[in-house]
Amino acid sequence: MEFRCKQFSLNHSNSSMKVGTDAVLLASVAAEFFKEINILPLPENKLSNDVNGVFDGLGGIDELSDRQRDNIKILDIGTGCGILSLCMAQVFDNSDVTAIDIDKESVKEAESNFLNSPYCKRMTAKCISVQQFAAETKGRFDLIISNPPFFTLSLHSPDVRRSNARHNDSLGLTDFAYCCSKLLNPNGYIAVVLPEKEMAELTLLFDSQSIYPVLVTDVFAKPNTPVKRQICIFAYSRQHAAKKQYQTLYIRDADNEYSRDYKQLTSLFLL
Repeated sequence: MEFRCKQFSLNHSNSSMKVGTDAVLLASVAAEFFKEINILPLPENKLSNDVNGVFDGLGGIDELSDRQRDNIKILDIGTGCGILSLCMAQVFDNSDVTAIDIDKESVKEAESNFLNSPYCKRMTAKCISVQQFAAETKGRFDLIISNPPFFTLSLHSPDVRRSNARHNDSLGLTDFAYCCSKLLNPNGYIAVVLPEKEMAELTLLFDSQSIYPVLVTDVFAKPNTPVKRQICIFAYSRQHAAKKQYQTLYIRDADNEYSRDYKQLTSLFLL
């Protein structure tokens, strides 16, 4: 089963979770945010400037601008087939990407997708839990990105691999927050997509680690529906958090067609 993007394609037949809207939106929001704070090195990666204007005023963050020519170290937690890693490797021409997952078949598929991509020399996949990875890894990351498991009360799927990917039995939000705090560069960022309730819980957990939201994106399936997901970007600095921005995104319009903002935001990756 092949999923084609503008600059790469990938298989997701054997991964515990297939490519979905959450991952594509997370990658797109992160790419737009980091373009606006001026750490994207290539002009061809320039994104649309008219997606709600929500990133205005976030430019000139010195810590990342000063590292513009350095290799940006990226960690993808729970990579699955590797879609987030591939998107970030496309956006950050000067990045080294490490992707981790506890599912062996997913890691094998991610490795294959990386090898078949234009970014293969900068990408690594490992079958390891984030808890073990955090305990063993001395280096820190400039960007941590994740579409973590979040189901707690719903019935488990009879497919054990899919259940592990969707439920937080093996990676609760408390462990996730703690491991991220150990792995994050002091000037780095964490980008996450979760339902609203779980994001509120994660925000409190990050707060206890002195990590704060700098961008909150409420994602709706369409107008007049509840919030479907939240995409948040976090950082250590309270100064950055004081500039916290909010945006609203509707995936579809009232006619059930993909919205203009959704198509613009995802246009860097989707055909």
